Amino acid sequence: MYINSHAFISAAGENNFASGGLQCVDGRWVGKVVDILNVASEFRKDDRSVHLALHCAGMIELSAELSPNLVNLASSRGATLSLEQAMKDFLERGKVSPFTSPITTAGRLSSAVAQILQVEGNVLDHSMTCSGGLQSILNAQEYLSSGRVEQAVVGASEACLSPFTFAQFDALNLYSKRKGTPCLPLVAKKENTLVLGEGAALLVLSNLRGKNCDFRISGVGQGFERGAHAADLRGENIVQSMKQALLNANAPRVDAVIAHAPGTRLGDENELRAIHTVLGDLPVLSNKWMLGHTLAVSGLMNVLWAMELMKGWCPEIPKGLEEAHPIPEQLNTVLVNALGFGGNAISVVLERC
Repeated sequence: MYINSHAFISAAGENNFASGGLQCVDGRWVGKVVDILNVASEFRKDDRSVHLALHCAGMIELSAELSPNLVNLASSRGATLSLEQAMKDFLERGKVSPFTSPITTAGRLSSAVAQILQVEGNVLDHSMTCSGGLQSILNAQEYLSSGRVEQAVVGASEACLSPFTFAQFDALNLYSKRKGTPCLPLVAKKENTLVLGEGAALLVLSNLRGKNCDFRISGVGQGFERGAHAADLRGENIVQSMKQALLNANAPRVDAVIAHAPGTRLGDENELRAIHTVLGDLPVLSNKWMLGHTLAVSGLMNVLWAMELMKGWCPEIPKGLEEAHPIPEQLNTVLVNALGFGGNAISVVLERC
C-alpha cells in the first residue's frame, strides 16, 4: 500500500516534528496540541477529538482518479472531554445538552471526516486501545486487496488530557512523577514514566502510487496475548505481530524499529526483549519523550516519525536518552509497533519507494 498523502497534528507541531514537545500544565507533564485548530462552524459543538481529526482532514490530498470510498478512524478514549463535561452537568443539574448523545457516539470521528471530505461509501470507526491507529491500516489493506475500494483514508484521534483519564493512569501507577525529562522510553528505570499526549493523524492509502509518494507499507502483522488482566503481558503478542509483518513484507531484516515504548518499566522491557528475540541487535527508537503517549494515534505517529527519519531528519535527543536512541545514518526499511491494553499488538513494515 502506498502512502499518497498524510497529515498530523501533535504536541511537536503541525505536519512536522520541528517544534514544541512536552510541557508542564498545572504540575503535570502532558503533550498538548497548540490551539490552532481550523474547524467549520457546524462542528463547533463536537468533541476536541473530532476537531483534531477535522483539522488534519483539511490538509490531506485525495486522488481525483480514485474513489476515496473508505474512511476509517480509531480512538481509544473517544469523546472523553465531552463525556466528562456531560456527566458533570448531569450530576449537578440532573440533565444534559440535547447535543450530548450525537457528539459522543463512537461513530462520530469518521462520519465527520467523511462529511468534510465529501466521501460516500464505507465509513467506519473502531477502538482497539493503543493499537487502534495501526488497526485502521490493517483494515484498509483488507478493503484495498479485496477490490472493494480504490483509496482509503485511515487515521486516529485522541483528546485524552482530561481529569478522569489522568485518574485512571494514576490508579495504575503509570504516570511520570519526574521533574526533569519526564518520559524515559527504552531506558532502564525503576519507575514508570508515561506521559499522555493528544493529537490526530490521517493517511491516504492506495495500491496505486501517487505522484508525490515516497513510502509504502509492505507488510502488516497482528498479534494477541491472553493475560491475567489487561496489562499482564509478556510480549508474546508483539513477537507474533512482528513476525507476521516481516513475513508479509518478505523482509527478513529491517534497518530499525520504532517501538511502542510508552515509558513504562515493564512495558518497555518486554517490548525490547521481544524485538531482540525476533530481530537481534539493531537500533530501536521511540518518540514518546517528545509527543507523549497519544494512545490510538501513537502507532500512526510512529509511522510518520519513521518517514521523517528516512528522509534524513535527525531530532535532538534529550540528555540521558542519546545512547538508548541511536539513529542510523541510512534508513530504507523500518518496522513500526503499537500495543494496547487487552493484549492487542500490530506491526507494520515501512519501506522507501
